[in-house]
Amino acid sequence: MGNVMKLVTTGDEDTGQMIGASSADDLPAGARLLHGQYKIDHYLNSGGFGITYLANDSLNRKVVIKECFPAMFARRQNLLVKARVQKHKEDLRQIVRHFINEAQRLATMDHPNIVGVHQVFEDNDTAYMALDFVEGPDLLDAIDDAETQLDEADVMSILRQILDAVAFMHKQGMLHRDISPDNILVGPNKIPVLIDFGAAREQNRKTNRVFSALRAVKDGYSPQEFYVTDGVQGPFSDLYSLAATFYHVITGERAPDSQTRVSAIAEQKPDPCKPLQGRFDKYDDVFLEALDKAMSAMPKDRFQTADEWLEAIDHLTEPTAVEQDVRVAVSSSGGINRVAITGGLLAFGVVGAVVGVLAIGAFSPSSEPQATQEDVLAAEAEARAQAEIEAAATAEAIADATARVAEAEARLAQAEARAQAETIARAEAEAAAQAAAQAEAEARAKAATESEARAQAEAEAAAQAAAQAEAEARAKAAVEAEARAQAEVEAAAKAAAEAEARAQAEVEAAAKAAAEAQARAQAEIEAVAMAMAEAESRAQANDEVAAKVSTGDTDQANVEADTTTQIVQDLGPTSVKSEWKVLLPFVASADSPDTVEYVASEAPVWVHAGLRIDSVNGIEINDLNSIAAVLLQSGATPSQEGTMDVTIGLSNPRDGVEVRDVTLGVVQDTTLSNGVVFQTQYAENGKWVTSVVHVPEDVGPGTTLKPNDQLTAYFPTDENIDGQDTIADLLRAGLNDGQTDFKFTVRRGTSLWLADLHYVGK
Repeated sequence: MGNVMKLVTTGDEDTGQMIGASSADDLPAGARLLHGQYKIDHYLNSGGFGITYLANDSLNRKVVIKECFPAMFARRQNLLVKARVQKHKEDLRQIVRHFINEAQRLATMDHPNIVGVHQVFEDNDTAYMALDFVEGPDLLDAIDDAETQLDEADVMSILRQILDAVAFMHKQGMLHRDISPDNILVGPNKIPVLIDFGAAREQNRKTNRVFSALRAVKDGYSPQEFYVTDGVQGPFSDLYSLAATFYHVITGERAPDSQTRVSAIAEQKPDPCKPLQGRFDKYDDVFLEALDKAMSAMPKDRFQTADEWLEAIDHLTEPTAVEQDVRVAVSSSGGINRVAITGGLLAFGVVGAVVGVLAIGAFSPSSEPQATQEDVLAAEAEARAQAEIEAAATAEAIADATARVAEAEARLAQAEARAQAETIARAEAEAAAQAAAQAEAEARAKAATESEARAQAEAEAAAQAAAQAEAEARAKAAVEAEARAQAEVEAAAKAAAEAEARAQAEVEAAAKAAAEAQARAQAEIEAVAMAMAEAESRAQANDEVAAKVSTGDTDQANVEADTTTQIVQDLGPTSVKSEWKVLLPFVASADSPDTVEYVASEAPVWVHAGLRIDSVNGIEINDLNSIAAVLLQSGATPSQEGTMDVTIGLSNPRDGVEVRDVTLGVVQDTTLSNGVVFQTQYAENGKWVTSVVHVPEDVGPGTTLKPNDQLTAYFPTDENIDGQDTIADLLRAGLNDGQTDFKFTVRRGTSLWLADLHYVGK
C-alpha cells in the first residue's frame, strides 16, 4: 500500500489521506463494490500489484480498498479488469489467485502492529481487500512531525514493536518482502502499524516467472537476495529491510543499495554503508550494533530470526506502558548457535593446562603416613621440578596448538573468501541475466501492448470517423430538408407578394428610374472625389511612417498611447474591413502604460507584474497598447499558422535578460459597416475557424446569425469556410456584385443550423 494510509498535512482536508496521481486505469469516484457494500471515495496510490483507494463501507466508515491490478498484465474495460493482451490471460488469473490466497492468510493474523483485514472478496473480474483505515504519518514523516515528537526512546520502542509483529508473521510462515519507512505508520499513542502486504508470500514457495516480473524491489531497503532470480529468501531478508528502514530514520539518509554493497565487497573495497555503532551518542551502542548486524550484506552474517534480534536488545530498556499493552507473547524459535573456532580451541588448551598444574600441586591424600620435614622439602622440590617440566611441555603444546589454530584459521578464511567471491560472482551473473531477461520481457510486452493499442486506436478512430460522417450527413440532410420546406413556404408567400407588388412596382418604376439615374450620377461624382482624397491621405501617412522608421528617429517613431492594438488591412470595399489583432499575454498599467500590471496564465515565465517594455522589433515604445501599430510600421506580417514572431526589449527584467524573442498569437476580425463582426482564428492542419462575435441589436430583419455561431460552409455553393480570408473574400465578392442576402451553414452548440445575413449598408 505504500503511502495509501498515510496521514499528512496536505491533501484531502476531510480524510488527511495523501492523494496520488490517478490514471485512466483507476476506478472512478462513486464506483460501488460487492453489491454496494463499499463506495469508492477517491484514488490514493498504486504499485506493481494493485491500486489503493479510500472508500466508505455500508455503515459510512472509512476503509482502505486494495484492488488487484497488475498494470504490466491488466487493463481497465469499463469497471472490469481484463488481460492487457490475450497471452497474459492465464498470468492475470494466477496473480489474482495469489492475491486472494495471501489476503486470506493476512486476515488470520490478529496482531496490534499489523494492519487488519476486514474482508477479502472478488468483483469486476479481480480481487479486493478491505483494510483498516489507519490515521497517522509514516515513520519518516513522524520523525519530522512536531506534533508526533518521537525521541530516541520512541524509536527504540517502535522497532521492538515492529520486530514483535515481524516475528509473529514469520511464525505464521509468511514473509513481508516490502518493509520500508512508508510501510510503517505511526498511529495514536505512537503505536506503529505494519502495512502493505501486496508483495508478501509464503516462505518456502518458489517464485514463478509472473511473480518474478512483479517482485517488489526498493533500492536502499531490499537485501541482495531480492535482486537475484530464485535467490534464497527467509526471515533474515525482512530483517535486512527493517534494519535499513531504521538506518534511514536514525541517519536521515537512505542506505546504499545492497547490490552496490555486495559489488564493493567482491572487489575488496570498503563497504559503502558505514556502521551505525559509535556514530550516534544518543543511541545505545548495543542497539546500534544490533542494527548493523541485521543489515549485514551477506545473509549468513545477519540475525536469522526476529527473536534473536529482540533478545539482543531487550535488556537495554524496559518496554513502555503502551508497548506492554500491545506486545504479543511469542515463543522463541531456535537460532543457529555459532561458536568461534579459534576462541574455543585456545580456551580449551589454556584452561586444560592450568587445571592440570593446579591439580598436581594440590594433591595430598589424607591416608598417607606423616612425612618428615626433609621428606616434605624433598617432595616439594620434586613437585616443583615436575611442575616446571610439565609447564614447559604445556607451553610447547599451547604454542603448537596456537600455530595449528592459526593455520586452520588462515585456511578457513581463504575458503570463506573463495566461497564468498564465488557466491557474489554467481549473484552478479544471475542479477545481470535476470536484468537482461526482464528488460527483454518488458520490451516484448511493451511492443505487444503498443501494437495492440495502435490497432485498437486505429479501429476506434475509423469507427468514430464513420459515425461522425454519418451523423454529419444526417444532420445536413435534415437541415436541407428543413431548408427546402421553409423555402417552399417562403416561395409561395413570396410569389403572392410579388404578384401584388409587380402591379405597384410598374407604377413606381418610371418615377424610380428617373430618381435612380439622377442619384447614380451624383454618387459617381462623390465616389471619385472620396477615392482621390483617401488615396492622397494614405500615401501621405505611409510616407511619414516610412520616413520615421528608415531614419531611425525613435523619438519621432514612438507610438502614442491612443494607438489601437490592431493591424488594419484594406480588403476592398469600405463596407468590409479586415484587421489583425495581436493577442498580448499581459495588460498595461493605467498609470504607467509602458509597464505590465496583469499577467495571463499562458504568458512566458519571464513576464511579471512591474516589467517595463521599451522597444518592439528595435522600435522604441512608451505604451504597450501601441505594439500592434509598431508591428505594422516595421512591416511584420502574421504567419500561415496565425502567429507573429516579435523581439521585445526590456528595461528591468528579473533575470537580467534585456532582449526576448516571443511568438504572439493573432486573430483576424472582419467587420461589416452594419456592425456585424466575424473573427477568424487558426485551428490546426492549415485550417481556420470563423465565428460570429458581434451582431448589433438594430441590424434589422432578415439576419438570423447569432454570436458564437461557427461558420462551416456557404450554403448556396457548399463552399467550406476554413481559410483565413474565406469570409472576407466571400462577402467582398458578393457585395461587389450587389448581393445583400447570404445564407450559411453554422454550428450552434452541438447542432448544425442554417442562418441568414441580410446586409443593409451604413
